[in-house]
Amino acid sequence: MKRAFFCAVVAATSIASKVRGQSPRPDSLRLVVVSGVTCHSLPDPASPIAQRYHIGDVVGASKSAKGPGGRTWYFDSWRVMGISPTCWLPANVTVPFDRQHPEPGFAGVVQYVLARDTASFETLVDAENFLLEPNYYGGGAGESPLATSGLLQFRRLQLIERAASRVDAHSLEDAPVKRAWVIAHRDFLYFFEPDAMWFVANERYWKLYDANRAAPWAEELAAYASQRVPPSDECGSDCFLSMITEGPQQYWTRLPGGPSIRKALSLALELADHAIEAIDEEAPTHASIDTVRSSLAQVASPEKQALLDRLARLDRAVKP
Repeated sequence: MKRAFFCAVVAATSIASKVRGQSPRPDSLRLVVVSGVTCHSLPDPASPIAQRYHIGDVVGASKSAKGPGGRTWYFDSWRVMGISPTCWLPANVTVPFDRQHPEPGFAGVVQYVLARDTASFETLVDAENFLLEPNYYGGGAGESPLATSGLLQFRRLQLIERAASRVDAHSLEDAPVKRAWVIAHRDFLYFFEPDAMWFVANERYWKLYDANRAAPWAEELAAYASQRVPPSDECGSDCFLSMITEGPQQYWTRLPGGPSIRKALSLALELADHAIEAIDEEAPTHASIDTVRSSLAQVASPEKQALLDRLARLDRAVKP
């Protein structure tokens, strides 16, 4: 129904533009970043509500004005009709959109959602659906830019990860919508029984990085993935060393001199300290220690020596 409305708006706009001889300029198009946003009869939140939007709705911002507090509002000429002769919405709930280059606009919508730590499961799913649904404003046959955009695939992984954190297996039986979502994402998620929760495997992020090493956002992805460690329960020394291997080590083996190398080493030092603390529970093995040590060959950051010192301490705790 939502997309049918989109098509109706496009058709109505086309007819109206022929009558008036004008239509919103490409640089005046904007995307709504979250469902529930409203436009008003005046550039003032206290004025009557004229229309309600869904995430990803396109706004034909033909002019702007300053509202209370000096905040910018846009006039949405695409939604002017008999029952709504005026339609003003706040600029801060929209991002710029270019039909020919939709990726930045789509990414801006998702980043807005991800920036809200309290975003609900429903909001996160709404944002992912926006990435998956056909894009009727991007030209062509309406394909979403997700299929060809590594950046949007990265953002989708983050949405899935965040949404999964809102799902508790203990209450899933009475939550059919969440259960359906988990089933639909079983190729992305794995279940960790001690926490009764689902997680996105870190290898998904690194696979995406390896396919997009030269992208301007690749460092952001690598830095993000380097700080992700797998969940654990009753972890021994080798368990903590495996967290280094699957997390920060993946960063320095690809980017030994990268901008986030010190942050990656800092996490590795923290995990190595936990490995030392866990010696009495489960002693380390030379194989696990050597895997981390050998991976540091190309790293020159000063924190490297501190990590090597901790690995040497773990070496002394290996049982014969």
